[in-house]
Amino acid sequence: MTELTPIFTLSDRFVSESAALDPYSATGRGIPGYDDLVTDFSPDGTAARADHVRAALHELGGMSPLNDDDRLAKDYLTERLQVMVDAFEAGEWMRPLRAIAAPASTIRSVFDLMPRDGDEAWGHIASRLESVPDALAGVRASLEAGRASDVVSSQR
Repeated sequence: MTELTPIFTLSDRFVSESAALDPYSATGRGIPGYDDLVTDFSPDGTAARADHVRAALHELGGMSPLNDDDRLAKDYLTERLQVMVDAFEAGEWMRPLRAIAAPASTIRSVFDLMPRDGDEAWGHIASRLESVPDALAGVRASLEAGRASDVVSSQR
């Protein structure tokens, strides 16, 4: 196997670290080890994810591509990470009311993606179900932060 370049190593590390900060996305991506955990949708949890993205973007900015694959990977990662930072700074996390990919729908739909084969898998489902109120409380805290800052969803 070919050794990964620093840019690809950063990419792999970012995915692994992101899984720990967003267990629902980890489940959606098929990353094992997080199926019993919930994503923290509160302002603090969202800020932690934004800080993680900013740190990766900063680290990526100091890297030089070693080949064409690196150049493409760096360009793609830079664009995607910057979009994430821009969305956070625009306050999008404070108005997560939408039909698709909203935290409330993710909290429900993540159970469709979870393994159901065996006692351990069902234990993960039970643990996650017990934590749904915590996940919803985080969504509510973010909505309240948006309301307090006058950053709200458009009227539907």
